[in-house]
Amino acid sequence: MFFLALALVLSNSVTADEGETATPSTQPISLDRSEVILEAVYSLKSQVATSTLYMKDTRRILDKVNRRLNKMEEKLEELEDKLDAVDVSDCDVEELEKKIEDKLDSVVEMVESSQDLLAEVRTDVKVAGNVLTEVKNNVSRNGELTTQIKSRQETSLTEVRLISLYKMSEQTSQHQGGGGGHGSGLAVDGQFVYSHWDPDSPVRTINHLRQLPDQKLSIDLGALFRIYRVSIWNARHCGSCRDRFIGTRIYLDEKLLATAASGEFIYNFLVPDEDPTYAKSVTLHQPSGTTWLHVVEVQVWGTGPFSPDDKFA
Repeated sequence: MFFLALALVLSNSVTADEGETATPSTQPISLDRSEVILEAVYSLKSQVATSTLYMKDTRRILDKVNRRLNKMEEKLEELEDKLDAVDVSDCDVEELEKKIEDKLDSVVEMVESSQDLLAEVRTDVKVAGNVLTEVKNNVSRNGELTTQIKSRQETSLTEVRLISLYKMSEQTSQHQGGGGGHGSGLAVDGQFVYSHWDPDSPVRTINHLRQLPDQKLSIDLGALFRIYRVSIWNARHCGSCRDRFIGTRIYLDEKLLATAASGEFIYNFLVPDEDPTYAKSVTLHQPSGTTWLHVVEVQVWGTGPFSPDDKFA
């Protein structure tokens, strides 16, 4: 195209030269033709460059299309191979269609029955919702009751109170004066009537062991308690009764709390705050075999009960 345009320009130039002889006044016209020719040449070059780029883009697009067509041909060949491998007769197709129809019918029946079942489930869900609401209300009420019980438990765990009254007790022997009747339970019965000391009295308020070595009175507290104080009301039915308690040892489980060093009407053995003691039992031990062990009342004061892994000072 470039050479065709150039030929046209040159042809016009020659035609002009074959006519009248140019005069000096027509020389500028030849100069204008040269400029026109140069401009045409530059324009043609630009068009050629643009056409070249367009041809390159077109070639790339055609290459992509060709690759895609090749892939499609490969896929078609694979599909043809698979179709060739499948040998299904008309009879087989009809049988397959019948099976599909039967399956669809059974699915429809299942859907219809499922609707009835769904209605029942909805009813059950509604009933369950009512039950759940009732359960939530009960839980709320139980929570309030639990809070009250917890408050009471905290009070019982922190309030120092009498924990030995009417608890199980035992002693190693029993004084037989007056036919006996001086059991260990009299030490935790809460009775302080001193006029009923006489062994011959039908109403006795003191326990009384025999004059033997290693005599013990034990009180089972029934659980683990923190002990704060052990109060002992001594027998006072004779002039020397108070002194008989001298040398008696007081144990909290296996831990020695104190030893009576003098004869008193009432003893108050305190557990030091800096040495908190937890125990399940309290024992009075008189190791001497030359005197008697007898008391009006044993009072154990403490807090609890606690579990073995829930002790705190």
